[in-house]
Amino acid sequence: SVVEARLKAIEKDRQEAQGLRDTITSRLAQINDNTREMMLLRKSMLDDQGADKLSLLMYSNVIQQNITYVTSLEQRLYGLAKEITQLDTKEEDLLDKKQGLEVQLEDTRLKMEKELPVKQKGLEQQLSDLELKLSSMAPVEVVQRPTLVPPRSRTRLMLALGLVGGFMAGILAAFMVEFWARNRERIRDQG
Repeated sequence: SVVEARLKAIEKDRQEAQGLRDTITSRLAQINDNTREMMLLRKSMLDDQGADKLSLLMYSNVIQQNITYVTSLEQRLYGLAKEITQLDTKEEDLLDKKQGLEVQLEDTRLKMEKELPVKQKGLEQQLSDLELKLSSMAPVEVVQRPTLVPPRSRTRLMLALGLVGGFMAGILAAFMVEFWARNRERIRDQG
């Protein structure tokens, strides 16, 4: 799941941060040992009156560089410790979220187990009601079979109606043309 993948990523990041912290810690210990040795050598050279001043300057410079490097490594260690704490917090949050989701899933599963028999019983009741209605219905009886009689052709009737209608439309058109021709000038004068 997504939560488990995120948990694995956080665990990987934390392991990397802890490995880096361990490496820096061991490196810090080496530098501190080296710095102590340098300081002892410088002190012995200071006690010796005939010591080379250039060597003393170089030892002092190396000691100063080591101290600066140790300070930066300590800051880095502080940052890594803070990062590890943040990763631990994220991991705890994700584990809490995962537990919450598991509880919610279990609640949903239990709810479904309780509701399923009730719904199944209701559906079975509906099915039995429908079967009862179906059995109480009378079967369909065929009173008369349909007959297939082809329609008669009424071509003659249609032809006669067409001729009569065309004749009447022709007479009407002739009257309209005659009326228009006789009254054309009177219509223009009025308009």
